Amino acid sequence: LAKRAMQRFGVELPLPENFEVVPISKARWVSPENWPRFTLLCQAAASVAVGYEALMKAVPAVFVDTAGMPFILPLARLLGCETAAYVHYPVISMNMLERVKSRKAMYNNKSDISGSFWHSQLKLLYYRIFAFLYGAVGSCAKVAMVNSTWTRGHIHRLWWGWKISPTNPGPFRVFPPCNTEDLVSFPIQRSMKNPLIISIGQFRPEKAHEVQLKAFALALKQAQNSDVKTALNSKLVLIGGCRDEGDYERVDALKQLAESLDIAQKVEFRVNLDYGVLRDCLRDAVVGLHTMIDEHFGIGIVEYMAAGVIAVANNSGGPAADIVVPTIGASGQMEPTGYLASSAEEYANAIVNVLTISTKEREKMATAARKSVRRFSEKAFDESFINATSKLLNKIEET
Repeated sequence: LAKRAMQRFGVELPLPENFEVVPISKARWVSPENWPRFTLLCQAAASVAVGYEALMKAVPAVFVDTAGMPFILPLARLLGCETAAYVHYPVISMNMLERVKSRKAMYNNKSDISGSFWHSQLKLLYYRIFAFLYGAVGSCAKVAMVNSTWTRGHIHRLWWGWKISPTNPGPFRVFPPCNTEDLVSFPIQRSMKNPLIISIGQFRPEKAHEVQLKAFALALKQAQNSDVKTALNSKLVLIGGCRDEGDYERVDALKQLAESLDIAQKVEFRVNLDYGVLRDCLRDAVVGLHTMIDEHFGIGIVEYMAAGVIAVANNSGGPAADIVVPTIGASGQMEPTGYLASSAEEYANAIVNVLTISTKEREKMATAARKSVRRFSEKAFDESFINATSKLLNKIEET
């Protein structure tokens, strides 16, 4: 476990005597592949079984759910644990309800459902019932922490007792720890002879890699029709992890899409890279793409910005609310830290813009972005996490 954490993420875990790993035999029960129908409800029920096994093996003084399994919280409370939850992504969100209501097809709202009025109504009822249950179990957390402004907005609307008011500040916003100390040492200057465009993210449906390929194809067409040919020499490298056969099949489908768009010679797929190789890509890249809608936070985007890579991120969720936001420069004026886009056309425009603006403008933006990500340091996370959980820890010390 410690070796993998270092290889994949560059994170050094404490010495083995300082932590203990308790194997859970039922952990696989919560995998969505096990539940092709009523996935959310079945996963929630499975998580209770997983939590029961875990709590029977080791009943802690403080139980912190960081895995998105809040349905375990009532059981932990019954066993006398002080409970907390650190929510990375709401199990269900108001956006999900709205998409089903508006019958918008997406990776989590298939066209056979969105295309039928009655199917959509039944799914909306199912989602509303699940949201009710989700809100109820969320009330069992004595401390609620979230990883972004976007997540905070959904949790305070869904979880009972966590609605923001003059007397209740709502869930604590605790930005995830981003290990960027090594990345900020990279030079801001980048070679524009053969500019490198990268994408970092697991090859899952929600990452919307298809949009990246279409945007890159459009950017190349724009470059062909303009006086500035820099983009024609660029290369797109998609870097990500594959969890199972389905992910590998998705990579094959993306390769076929690149062929159909006539950009296969300019696109490379790199699967399951070690952190050291990923680090080299971040050091050399000019542009970093992110296309997931409603990303809860976006550590990959923070890594782009820390490394001096200009981020082009989706205009939603955590990236839009917390990460790719203007920062105050030395002159007191607001300075951009990257680009936000929603469609393939907007992404293409942003790619071409990054590759064609002056070196001075590009390096000024990269410098502003690097300074802005100090907010997401490991030290800042430690301070925020301890502050949020201090009342629970103080109770334990008093007893």
